Amino acid sequence: MPSSSTTSSTLTLALQRTLDSRARRKILRSLPSPSSPAPTSHPIDFTSNDYLSLTTSPTLHTHVLRTLQHSPHILGSGGSRLLVNPHTHDSFERRVERVFNVSPTTEGRSVILFNSGYDANVSFFSTVPQPGDTVVYDELIHASVHDGMRAGCRAERRVSFGHNDVEDLRGVLRRQQEGMGGTVFVAVESLYSMDGTFAPLREFVDVLEEEMVSRGGDGYLVVDEAHATGVYGPKGRGRVALEGLEGHPRVLARLCTFGKALGGSGALLISTPLITKYLLNYARPLVYTTALSNMVVIAAGCSFDLLEDGTAEELAKKVLSTSKSFTHTLRRRLRGEGVGRDIIRVGVGVGVRRRLREGTTQLRSDHTDLDAPTEREWRNVFTRTRLVVSSPQQVQHSRASDNVADGAQGRRQSQGVFTRWSHEGTSRKVNRRDCRMGSGQGGTRRGRRRNTQSKGRRAYKYEHGRLGQK
Repeated sequence: MPSSSTTSSTLTLALQRTLDSRARRKILRSLPSPSSPAPTSHPIDFTSNDYLSLTTSPTLHTHVLRTLQHSPHILGSGGSRLLVNPHTHDSFERRVERVFNVSPTTEGRSVILFNSGYDANVSFFSTVPQPGDTVVYDELIHASVHDGMRAGCRAERRVSFGHNDVEDLRGVLRRQQEGMGGTVFVAVESLYSMDGTFAPLREFVDVLEEEMVSRGGDGYLVVDEAHATGVYGPKGRGRVALEGLEGHPRVLARLCTFGKALGGSGALLISTPLITKYLLNYARPLVYTTALSNMVVIAAGCSFDLLEDGTAEELAKKVLSTSKSFTHTLRRRLRGEGVGRDIIRVGVGVGVRRRLREGTTQLRSDHTDLDAPTEREWRNVFTRTRLVVSSPQQVQHSRASDNVADGAQGRRQSQGVFTRWSHEGTSRKVNRRDCRMGSGQGGTRRGRRRNTQSKGRRAYKYEHGRLGQK
């Protein structure tokens, strides 16, 4: 048996060798420099998911502090929800049922809190699908769904379909019909943040009705609303509500998170009392972890106050208006520079792509950094850069758009690789030397990426900059 020093040395060498390999391929991840959310303390940030800028909102800040002062329980939660069920958590879940128009029932609760959206997805997909069932997922679905399918999921089949492609989903369901004897779960995101595209939820529901229910089958939609909550739908209830699908029998579950537009942390899953009870018994990320602290749930409740009183809805209108203005201005500038007709297709030459990988390329602004793409992006020869415009303040749209366009213009040697600029959000007063961009390395997407380099699927049309119009 090897000594501890030998084991330690062997482990050190193995870990370092793997990290060195990533470094040579320019895909080594690391934490960015520490920063403050205060808008005056750092360059304007195009990478944050804080779409409504609630993390820096004086209104929300004051409201949270006052609420905490009058709350009897603030710190901790006491343990797992199965050991201790704090009144703060229980009352918040029941409030969410009311806000999200969940029909009351005597069978139990339909909403359950999770520590994160990741935990919620892993919990659902690792436990709810049963033997003989099928999970059909969008090829760009979030990594947490894949991890859930790998973590003990008992579904017999796991099949992907083309991103937002209604007919491909129909074809997948038809091809699988012969062997399908159980339930079909269709996993989608209502808004894909890296691509700025919306899932055609209504069309997906129609396909399930036509291809499954009408033929005696059983199929449901599971919708991840992480990036839509707070921004879309009546009172920020997401795109399921916007499409009028709340309570629809084909929408089995929807995930809403607090860590993006709502400026907090944690998540909740809205489903049925039976599924909630099942998760409480079998979802390991829920059973074997300490619940969110009372303070976190109180802060989430304060954000929900802004949803209910219409404050967040007004901020969302500014978000989408700014996004539209920014998009149109940037598209016009890019066209003027001869970069291309569509904002989502910005040519990146091979030489520039090599410099990107070496981490030496910057936009024209001295304070604008473009991170190297992830390993998966290079493996698919497909680079996407997510650009998020945020904060409901007075905006100089042209200044921000000009800065980004100037950077893009300097990289237009060829049309071999595309960069996707995905806009979600609002506005900040932008100084030409105060912009930075990120490659959106968080939230890795897995699955097949088909025809993205040649056919230009209709699913990739730039939708998010159109104020969410169908």
